[in-house]
Amino acid sequence: MNTIGFEHITGQEIAVSHLRSLLNKDSCAGAYLFTGQEGIGKKISAISFAKALVCHKASPDPCNECVSCKKISSALFFHPDITLYHDVYNPVGIPRFISLKKMGYEGDESLKGEDVYLEACKLLKKKELLLNPVSSEKGVETVDFFYLNPAKLFVEKDGKTYISSSLIESSLEPLIRENSSAHVLAKWLYTFTKGFYKQSFKVGEQEGEDGRENVRGIIKDIYLKPSEGKKKVFIIDDAHKITEVAADAFLKTLEEPPKDSVIILITSKPEMLLQTIRSRCKKIKFQPIGKKSICEFIRKTKNLGYEDSLLVASFSQGSLGRALEMNLDEVLEKRQEIINLTSQDSLKNTSRFFHFARVFSGEGKEDRRHKINSTQEFIELMLSWVRDLILVKRDGDREMVINFDKIDELKKISNKYSFEKLETIFSIFSGASRLLSRNVDVRIMIESCLVEMKEVVSC
Repeated sequence: MNTIGFEHITGQEIAVSHLRSLLNKDSCAGAYLFTGQEGIGKKISAISFAKALVCHKASPDPCNECVSCKKISSALFFHPDITLYHDVYNPVGIPRFISLKKMGYEGDESLKGEDVYLEACKLLKKKELLLNPVSSEKGVETVDFFYLNPAKLFVEKDGKTYISSSLIESSLEPLIRENSSAHVLAKWLYTFTKGFYKQSFKVGEQEGEDGRENVRGIIKDIYLKPSEGKKKVFIIDDAHKITEVAADAFLKTLEEPPKDSVIILITSKPEMLLQTIRSRCKKIKFQPIGKKSICEFIRKTKNLGYEDSLLVASFSQGSLGRALEMNLDEVLEKRQEIINLTSQDSLKNTSRFFHFARVFSGEGKEDRRHKINSTQEFIELMLSWVRDLILVKRDGDREMVINFDKIDELKKISNKYSFEKLETIFSIFSGASRLLSRNVDVRIMIESCLVEMKEVVSC
């Protein structure tokens, strides 16, 4: 069954209606900029739009019957006229029941096989085939996010990064003797993601170069003729990661793309793109998804009750992708650290000060990317908590409170702070969130934020 199409996109009726209108009028521009926060359906919408553009039947929706449509059955596809460029460090989301089926567990056997599966995932992480552990939450409908280790999978050539079969085989061979289940899972995982990573590349500045070659490789492909239909579509995810030098090399192509090519840039941070890039693209704005829609979706796909699903929806702040990837237990632990920080006079105690500095800065994470992700999550939780303190202190709309399960604590803690102090603390951590996208020392940045917060609280 084909699952990629506009009808499967949640909470983006306005954007989808606009895209369908463009297809219906056959009035597509040469370059688009899809903007909106992470995890709200921009990439799936881009794939659905591309699928309709290369469909052999003229329609605002893919027919799902022609040869072209049948090649795009999921987000992990390979099509000669649609190229989806990823950052190789991005995760691949795969429903757990699919992986279990490939390991030989179906129906009632899926529940029995889940422990075997989770142990296999742990071993793949231990062997550094995965960069991040898979969620230990139970539930065969869970969507697992796999952060594959590029060093174990890819070789680079002409600015592009390709999967290397020989490199994979050498990485997986030791697993045959150690754990056959882990070997089956890993082999299936890399086979399944081959199409997904077919056109991967490392966006941004790499060792000894400025990212220009990555973009030159894309430009070369854009000027090739379509293989099967009337259009070729090039989707660049996380476009804001392209360096300024590389973006300059891309400007002329964006200004005058070939008539048979459509370029779609996807970004959650359009302000990081050059103005000259933004001005050359037609903009499609995607909105945060409603809490109720996310809650209903999470209840169906995760093994969570209503209140926990509502908490996940609330913390995700409009991002379905974030809700799917979220480990609620870990989030609640981090939130408790924030409650402790704001409810006690902790920053005057040296040992407590450095405790918060350690946990906020992701100490113990094995690589910089996951250290930054952990810190980003702490900062976002901090901002949501301080925002709620301000809202409760103003006796605002309780429906707008993110931490709705902690109303009593919010009331109590908000009485300790003036509006001015809360707004200053919010500003401090907002600035830290922006700095994380730069090459800063995370621990020093967090310590600086805590020192500033201490000064605000003390005065």
